[in-house]
Amino acid sequence: MAAASDLATSLFNRRVLIHLPKGVELVEQNPFFANLSAAPQSTSCGTPVRYGAVGFFQQPAGASITQVRDTLLELRGIPADAVTWSEEGTRGRNYTAAYTATADAKTGAPPVRGWMVLREAPGDKHAYFALFETDEASWDAVRSVFQEAGKSLLVKPRALQGPESIQPAPAPEPTKPKPKAKSKAAGTVSAK
Repeated sequence: MAAASDLATSLFNRRVLIHLPKGVELVEQNPFFANLSAAPQSTSCGTPVRYGAVGFFQQPAGASITQVRDTLLELRGIPADAVTWSEEGTRGRNYTAAYTATADAKTGAPPVRGWMVLREAPGDKHAYFALFETDEASWDAVRSVFQEAGKSLLVKPRALQGPESIQPAPAPEPTKPKPKAKSKAAGTVSAK
């Protein structure tokens, strides 16, 4: 039976941690996107993982969570009108769902079943995501592992992220010298 790894994978300079399905490896393609090192990969029990990705992007202003979800899959190459959603859950700007995408006759892409996690970190302008996909026949075998991996997606608070991930604090403003105070004795005449 497929299972999530006991050890978390650290991505993006220790900014994101996730327990991937055992046997799955991600490679950072740039500072904000990682995907399978080779596709497809197999979990430790041999179940295929056709696509896997973890990343983050700047949260679009004014977009609903479903608009963000649809845009993310469209960037993945799956048109929104080809997707059926199920098992949807939201809490604020956090979102989880299973999806089924039909075969694409134009590109020859086969039908897929997947799990999506969108997560927002407090005080952070970015949305973080994880996507895992397999074929229809393998879905029941890996569904719970994909969900477990998604639940483990951890975005570290900014103070705990690697130093390259945090912008340095602005330099303090130079202090102005304080004016000298006049002494009370000034202008007094002493007696001899």
